[in-house]
Amino acid sequence: MTMPFYQYKAFNNSGIMVKGEMEFADRVHLLNKLSGMGYHVSSLKEKRSGNLHAILEKLGYSSYRISRKSRIVFTRQMASLLDAGIPINNALTLIRKQNGDKGLSILVQELKKSIEGGSAVSEALSGRRDVFSDSYISMVEAGEVSGMLAETFNRLADLEEAENDRAEKVKAAVSYPVILLIASLLGINFLMIVVFPTFIKIFDAADIALPFTTRTTILISRFMRENLILIAAVILVVVLILRWYNGTEKGRYFFDDMKLRIPVFGPLFLKSSLASFSHTYQSLNSSGIAISQSLGIIARAMGNSVVKRAALKAKDMISDGGTIAESFSKAGSFPPLVVHMVSIGEESGNMDEMLGKLSEYYEKEIGYSIARLTTVIEPVLIAAMGLIIAFMYLSLITPMMQMMKVAKGGGL
Repeated sequence: MTMPFYQYKAFNNSGIMVKGEMEFADRVHLLNKLSGMGYHVSSLKEKRSGNLHAILEKLGYSSYRISRKSRIVFTRQMASLLDAGIPINNALTLIRKQNGDKGLSILVQELKKSIEGGSAVSEALSGRRDVFSDSYISMVEAGEVSGMLAETFNRLADLEEAENDRAEKVKAAVSYPVILLIASLLGINFLMIVVFPTFIKIFDAADIALPFTTRTTILISRFMRENLILIAAVILVVVLILRWYNGTEKGRYFFDDMKLRIPVFGPLFLKSSLASFSHTYQSLNSSGIAISQSLGIIARAMGNSVVKRAALKAKDMISDGGTIAESFSKAGSFPPLVVHMVSIGEESGNMDEMLGKLSEYYEKEIGYSIARLTTVIEPVLIAAMGLIIAFMYLSLITPMMQMMKVAKGGGL
């Protein structure tokens, strides 16, 4: 549920009036937050608006949502400007002025106000967790502490770009067979509901003995036409139930586990998750964030619940004194290669290097898997659709040939 926005006016320690907006659960906690920032609050009220945009935001929709690509643009621009020695506030001003993305401009303005109000960069980012992940914020916080904020944003930009490229590759690989399957099913439904009934009338009028394929197709066609509303309602109810179940922790784990077990696609999903895990772990580790904290952050950011649960198990075992490699091995879901590379990194002290190699390996494996997937899926789908079309063709052509014989006086 979306938290309310509050508008506040306050005086800082220098006696200067500060205005701003923050999203918070309630007034009391926000007052404590502002007091902790050294502000003396003079006015605090919930922001209310009756316009369509505000209503949509309360319902969880927004025309100003920040896309992954917009976040990448922001991160890369921050890295470049900070590398050039431009102060953080000036960098944010420049990004806002040169950017045509309305949502990103609003985001940058919010960050600038928060930082000018005395917040650290990581604190400002944490006010927009709908845009910035825990790993992103933690890396920025580590960069602030070490004084290497520009390097951190460079590393984050590389990480975000790699994650985006990987997601696009997997999405494209999965979309092709799905679109082909949906188009084929729609075509078959059109034939069954619209086209085939015309031929049924002709066959009935001809009074000929129909073959098994034709009788079967007629039964399916009649059932679909007579129960179209019922079928649509059942499909809708099933979809809603599955969506609700997927929204629960147990359901999400079940579906994520099933995704990893799908032939051909499962290994691709697992490799994508492991590539993301390795790359994010490397970035957090190189930022100086402790292993147990890193695994907790990674777990919250993982898209697959199975890998997430394994990461949390490993985190608990490491916190209890276990070695990293041993904990990964016992947690499950991590292949022997991951355990082996982590073990080498742990023993040699070159964990960043090993994680980098692991990430590169899985990136290449994703490319190989996509190529293999395309090679395997295409002939399977074509063969399946060919069989269905052949069945329907025989259902039509066989009785029509019998009708032609009758018309020529050949009899049955």
